[in-house]
Parts: sequence; structure tokens; C-alpha cells
Amino acid sequence: MAAPEASQRVADIQRRAAEKPEVAFKAFDTYPWQADQLFIRSLTNTLYTVEPQSTTLAEVALQMRIDRFEERVKIKIDRDAYKQWLSSTGNLKPRLFSNQSLEQEVAGNVPPEQRRLAILHAELGYPPNHAIAEPPVDASIPSWQRAAPKAELFVPKNATPSPAEGAAVPYPKKFEEIVRFLETGEEIPGIRQIPDTVIDDPSISTRGTREAPLKPWERNSANAETTERSSIAPSAASTVSQSV
Repeated sequence: MAAPEASQRVADIQRRAAEKPEVAFKAFDTYPWQADQLFIRSLTNTLYTVEPQSTTLAEVALQMRIDRFEERVKIKIDRDAYKQWLSSTGNLKPRLFSNQSLEQEVAGNVPPEQRRLAILHAELGYPPNHAIAEPPVDASIPSWQRAAPKAELFVPKNATPSPAEGAAVPYPKKFEEIVRFLETGEEIPGIRQIPDTVIDDPSISTRGTREAPLKPWERNSANAETTERSSIAPSAASTVSQSV
């Protein structure tokens, strides 16, 4: 609905409500409460913070509906007159939470006595079968184990994967482009070409200028030769002196 049409409809409701209060009450009940996410979040937070002993959750929700309706439609709903109109017509107050919201509350492992959405659902006059049915409780399973997250602890190797698990994961678009460049021989953008050549630098030599050190056995041989020469020299000198 376009904005001018919505404004015109609100203005028409305001004009008719001033003449007949039941028009305001019908508009109050037909307001899309479940689609008003801001109201639903605010109501959920309030239901889980209010003390249920002080007032019923239905009264809390009614007052929040009155405030939200006045904020959005600019029509003030008389609380007592609205209750009398409900009693005379036999109408139920509108449902405020969808089945999905009630299912999420159950899936959150909230104890039944603390499920504020379900309690409000019942206080508004809707039977429990409108909410999600709870699975039967196995008394042989401890409460802590029932509250634990459900997950497969063992998966056999020959288990058939689900379609979602077995489906091939698509490759990124960039990867597909690179494969296409390689198959067609085209140049890949952004890749620097390096020539397959070796440049000989005359200033660099593979031969060293320093003398290689002696090996251990070469050092031992040199020491032995030096010792032998030093022992021969005194003998030769002694022989020469005797002959003279």
C-alpha cells in the first residue's frame, strides 16, 4: 500500500472511530500485530522481565497494544470500553505470536512453566493445540540429557550424504577465469612475465681466490715430513764434522 493511501485509510478510520467506538475496536483487533516486529520484540522482552504475580501477561500485552496503536494510528483505545465490547461480542483478542515464535520458544529449552509466550497464548483464550505439540517425555532419560543439544555423535563412513552435503561446491568466479586463461593460453592479467634466460655476470666467478685448507690427513702428512727433515739435519751435520 502506498503512503498516501495508507494515510487516507488511517484518516478514514479516525473519522469513523470518532462517530462509532466499535470501529476503533475492530481496527484495534485487525491491526497486523504479528507483522509489527518492533512491537513483537518489545513485547517479548517485557513478558520475560515482568513479574507474573503482580498482573497477568494478557493485561501487560493489552496495555502495550493500546500504547502502540495510539503511537501508530493516533487513536486512543479506552481499556474498559474495549473489554466490555469484547464481552458483548464474544470475540477473542487477536493472536500476537505466530506458531513459529511459539516453536522457537520450545526449541530454546525453556521449561514449560516459564514459557511466557505460550502462557500469554493461553490467557488470550486460545487452546494449547494451537501451539507446537511437545514430544512425549521418556522418563528413563535424565532431565540433563533431555535438555542437551541433539547431535549425531557417530557417523558411519559409508553413510550416504544428504543432497546438500553431496552437492559440489561451486568454484569462485576468479578461479574459473584463471582456468580459462590456462586452457586458452591467454595472458593472465596482473602477472609479470619473466624471461627464461640466464645472464652471465663477468664480475662473478665460480672459482675462489683463497687457498683451500689442508685436509686432516694432509696436515698429518705435512707434520710427519717436517719432523723427519728436522731429525735428518743434525745427523748430517754430525757426519760432516767427523769426516773433517
